[in-house]
Amino acid sequence: MNHTSTDFPSTSYRVIFFRDLVNERGERYRVSIDNVEIAHARSRERAREAALRRFARRHHVKSWDHLADGYEEHEMPHPWGRNAVTANPL
Repeated sequence: MNHTSTDFPSTSYRVIFFRDLVNERGERYRVSIDNVEIAHARSRERAREAALRRFARRHHVKSWDHLADGYEEHEMPHPWGRNAVTANPL
């Protein structure tokens, strides 16, 4: 069965997980440790929840914050565009 993009959100999300580190001069900086992309979510909140769970599973920890100090969320345009047609999207 074919679906139009109106059946699915037109936005993808990327959540970047990072650690806050301090160098020998006492300067703080962030180091990206992983990122998770969510191609289809009904909302930013659902995308965030899915990314947090996926990160924890991927790294074999109970919760994302056992490994990362924080995360950043990025909204990305959907690669298929608004009027695209696709078969069996994930």
